[in-house]
Amino acid sequence: MQLFRDRKVNLLICTDVASRGLDVKDVTHVINYSIPRELDSYVHRIGRTARSGKTGIAMNLVTASHKGLIGRIEKLTKSRMKEGKIPTRKDIGIKKISKILGNFQDQKGFSRAVDLMSPAWKEAIAEMKPEEIVARFLGMMLPEVFSERDQERSEVTVVRPSNENRSHRRNHPQQQQFGPVFSKASSKGPKRDRNRASDWNRPLSRG
Repeated sequence: MQLFRDRKVNLLICTDVASRGLDVKDVTHVINYSIPRELDSYVHRIGRTARSGKTGIAMNLVTASHKGLIGRIEKLTKSRMKEGKIPTRKDIGIKKISKILGNFQDQKGFSRAVDLMSPAWKEAIAEMKPEEIVARFLGMMLPEVFSERDQERSEVTVVRPSNENRSHRRNHPQQQQFGPVFSKASSKGPKRDRNRASDWNRPLSRG
């Protein structure tokens, strides 16, 4: 908790008890992994952001069994939530590799790396196309994006809201996002040939 207050860490995972006593300035996002059935606890959770006239974003990951709570929350907070969409692994991969491109183009010491390449390296890449060489290095740098999944992932939908003024929070603007409706992931292993491509285009799931 102290590390979070001192801004030495960017993420704090806490319980309802901690969220009630959490008083940290400039918290930009509150993400509810699961919506509490006690709506008073929900208000305390999202109240950690959009304080002192600042703006903030509250995002909610919503299971099918909890989706019925959305209407009650909207009535309590006098705000409307807007459904969003969870990005697929492919969407995330595109963004991550696009950020790397500038650094890749600006590399100054690549000639030294060429001098250090042994005959084995040169032989290994001799038959490869440039795209394959780059793709292999991207796979090494971002294994979490390009590695195959060992479990099937469920289809997911998410929810993104608009900026809202909450009267019980002195009309401080706060954007509420009620997020993915997750179903449980299968415990069985995938049929790799059939699911390999579909996993790449599926939204990231919580399981």
